[in-house]
Amino acid sequence: MREVPALAIGVGCRPGCSADEIIALIETSIALAGRPGHRLAGLFTSADRGREAGLIEAARRLGCGLVGFAHARLMAEQDRLDSPSATVLRAIGVPSVAEAAALAASGPDGILVVPKLRSAAVTCAIALMERPS
Repeated sequence: MREVPALAIGVGCRPGCSADEIIALIETSIALAGRPGHRLAGLFTSADRGREAGLIEAARRLGCGLVGFAHARLMAEQDRLDSPSATVLRAIGVPSVAEAAALAASGPDGILVVPKLRSAAVTCAIALMERPS
């Protein structure tokens, strides 16, 4: 039986966002990806947002890990972004958190299957993890 690739869930958020809002947007994103039942590889974000209580709680409730990437690692993905944001770049120094984190987690052969979606305080993007060789 062929192994189904895992989903790397990239998440950006405003300080103080709720786990409920994060999970709702993740569930919407997974539905749009048409990939219900896929294993979640984890939630991926920027290192500074990795300490947000809402993200920590969302990862716990979803039963997956939470990984924060340094800004340099997120910047390394800028050529693969679908929706870079000049506003985010000015505000925090990277053109994307959600898409860049999903792509960073998915590896060089990972594929962005859901570009950035937004709610009031959260962004989410999904990439398929590269298959092990």
